[in-house]
Parts: sequence; structure tokens; C-alpha cells
Amino acid sequence: MFEGMAVPDLLKDVTDETMKSSLSSVSQFLDELILKGKKSVMVNADGDQTINGVKSFTGDNIFSGKNKIAAQYGDWTTDTDGATVTFNMAASCRHKVTLGGNRTLAVSSVSTGQVFIIKLIQDGTGSRTVTWFVGISWPSAVVPTLTTTLNKSDFFIFICTGTDTYDGFIVGQNL
Repeated sequence: MFEGMAVPDLLKDVTDETMKSSLSSVSQFLDELILKGKKSVMVNADGDQTINGVKSFTGDNIFSGKNKIAAQYGDWTTDTDGATVTFNMAASCRHKVTLGGNRTLAVSSVSTGQVFIIKLIQDGTGSRTVTWFVGISWPSAVVPTLTTTLNKSDFFIFICTGTDTYDGFIVGQNL
């Protein structure tokens, strides 16, 4: 069930076979590793697996097959305002920026299939405009006009459909 699992020096007294036979779920397996100070692991699990509680995965993680995520949330990344605002999708899928002038928007590190949210906030002056990053297809081919009201926000969702191609949607305006 947990083939490919490497046992570190810290756990040298625990064999792969012991770990395989004593753990009934990936969640329990990860809890055991955390308690014993394990830093990395490779797990090949067959069939349905459940991970309960909060688990952190760092580095490059591959979850193949169909992955069902019951809930997903995260902090907003507040991006730096400037002539060009670049939203780094490797850092977060939720970005916001307060526009201090008319801006050009760019995205980086986007993967095909990735969904991301951008919140554009008008500053205390308002009436700021943006030049969108290239490759966006908007419904009915109509590029949205931003809210011009002071301190109000517009929300947009994008789906990366390929290299430098996106479907863009207005979620809400003048909020």
C-alpha cells in the first residue's frame, strides 16, 4: 500500500514492512511521519485514500488521477502597484492590487487548467483603467470596463486554457 516509501536514518529501527502493516490510511501515515520528524516521503497508494486534518506539502507534488478536494481556500496575495502589475500564479491563485494609476496587467507561472482570481481595487482617486494581459477570451468578445468609483473593487476569474490563452469572466463589479 505504501510502496516506494524510504525510511530515513531517524526511523532506521522502523522497517517499511512495519509501516505498511500498521497504518491503515494516508492520513495516519502522514501523522506518524510528522511525529517522528520525517522530512520527505514518496508514497504510492492504491485505491481511495483520505487525508484528514491540515497537511502541508512543499516542493513539487504530483497527485495523479482524479483528485477530489472538498474545500479550497487561501490568503489573498496583495501585489505591488506599478506601471506593470505582474500576478505570479506560483505564489497564489488569489491576487489583489489597488490601482494607483492606469496599469498594464501581466501574469506569470500559469499552468494549463489553472483557475485564478484577480481583484482590482480603485484607489482614492478612481477612474483607473487597465490594459489586460494578452490571450484573454471574454464572453461575447467584449472586454469589460472597470468600475470607476473611488475605493470600489471588481473581481475577475480566469481559466488558463493553454499557453498564454485564458477564458476571462467578470465575477462582480463596483463592490
